[in-house]
Amino acid sequence: MSTFLTIQTAVIANLAGRNDTNTLAQIMTQTNFVQALLASAHDWQDLQTTATSVMVIDQWEYTPANLGLTALDKLYSIQLQYNSYWEPPMKEITHIQFRRDYMHGITANTGRPTVYARFSGKYRFAIVPDYAYPLTIDYLKKPTAVTGNTSELDFSSDLDGLIIALVTGVMWLSIGERENASTWLKLATPMIENYNIDSKRIMNMITPAKAGSARPATYNDPFKRN
Repeated sequence: MSTFLTIQTAVIANLAGRNDTNTLAQIMTQTNFVQALLASAHDWQDLQTTATSVMVIDQWEYTPANLGLTALDKLYSIQLQYNSYWEPPMKEITHIQFRRDYMHGITANTGRPTVYARFSGKYRFAIVPDYAYPLTIDYLKKPTAVTGNTSELDFSSDLDGLIIALVTGVMWLSIGERENASTWLKLATPMIENYNIDSKRIMNMITPAKAGSARPATYNDPFKRN
């Protein structure tokens, strides 16, 4: 994993050395945008992780924070440990199924939970736990936003080239320099496709519809040298 400073230094070089305060702030913003964009397009192993938690006796509803899932993007599985053995992954059911089959008299039956449902930002388990069962939860997390030079990106350093090219392209695009932006985004295309990601989808998300050929005034161009 690389630090944000690594990405920032390379992007500054691609912007002809522009490193004023506003530009540096924009590079950070666009780095976080690119991280989120990549995360939405692929189940990266770099973002796959496991949370551990412990159920509370007689408690059947939990918040993401209770389960260690505040950075959750995609849930893979929830498993419960019983007598030192891990049970098969619990089955996720719909909220309607949960209300229909388990809500009536839910606190009357306790034991090992086998199903769960998600509703209104909470997790509901049935049946109600009769023991402080350990849980292991495999999930895909959202990338952690970079906030300073020493912040580490969640993505492997193998993706530095892709991230740098995309951030550079977005930076040029932000001031209407479509030709420069297009050059850098085209450089990113084969790297995107190397991960079996639809490059057209990514580029369509980055590039807005063409709004004319007028170039920005010099005083509005943050990359223009005096």
